[in-house]
Amino acid sequence: MSHSYTNDLESELDKFTASERIHGYTLAESVAMKRQRGIAISGDTGRRTLGPKRDPRVARTVSGRPSRSKRAKADRAALETEQAFLARARVFGLTPAQARLPQAGTALGRMYVRGTISLDQYLAGELIRDRAIEARRALDMKTVRQNEGRAELSTAEPPRRGADEVSESYEKWAQGALQRFDEVREVLREVCREERSTAPSKAVSAVVLDDRDTVDAAAPLRFALNGIHRRIVSGVLNEENRA
Repeated sequence: MSHSYTNDLESELDKFTASERIHGYTLAESVAMKRQRGIAISGDTGRRTLGPKRDPRVARTVSGRPSRSKRAKADRAALETEQAFLARARVFGLTPAQARLPQAGTALGRMYVRGTISLDQYLAGELIRDRAIEARRALDMKTVRQNEGRAELSTAEPPRRGADEVSESYEKWAQGALQRFDEVREVLREVCREERSTAPSKAVSAVVLDDRDTVDAAAPLRFALNGIHRRIVSGVLNEENRA
């Protein structure tokens, strides 16, 4: 034992508590007790200290402070992303490779990466979701414009001008969005009539629109997506190819 380290341990004699002195603990016994309780001892390089544990995900400088470098931030972001992928794989029963796919972020995509539905069925589900989002935006805008119209009538102010062309084009888009979603709903009604069950429509609502993982929805969902792909997606793809 070095002289400086011995002096540091001997300095612990001055830090004995009253109870330690009364019970007659030796220096070695006092040091051992302090190490068990995590109390720092001067000169002890292997000591344990009290306080919160350091986050192992945080990159640190030589002094021990959290690093603010861009590389450290990028490394931490990559680590958090990897942990999110592993959590997704654990929660939804995917392999790590499947969890890293962008499609695995939705219930519909997870059915696709598992092989429960085909690519054509996945594209049909994406079309339903996109048209539903557009229809919701159109309805929200219609509500806003109706409220604005009521406010203008109540205050007896002249109608606002300046963006008439933009408003008219947006209204045309909103009408088209609602019509496109009505087309989807009509196809789903036909599929339900053919199957003599509302299960296909409910499966689309649960998996595609509500983004819920439902075990019993696989078979009726495939019926619905096949109908959407056959009657809508194929026509859209043909129009894009001709364009």
